[in-house]
Amino acid sequence: MSTISLSEIQQVLDEADLIYSAPEVNQAINKLANQINQQLADQYPLCLTVMLGGMIFSGQLLPQLNFLFY
Repeated sequence: MSTISLSEIQQVLDEADLIYSAPEVNQAINKLANQINQQLADQYPLCLTVMLGGMIFSGQLLPQLNFLFY
């Protein structure tokens, strides 16, 4: 397995294009949470994160969901 140097990582970051800013991503997550809250307001959904890559997204979305808890 080959290793990647810090300079190679920095080069990738320097050459990368920003597609969406952090505020734009947060706004999209907020919008999604609001839509889910409206559609599932009176239900008891089970929320699962299926992929390891979804952990960050789930960590931002799930606290904004307001389902009925008993």
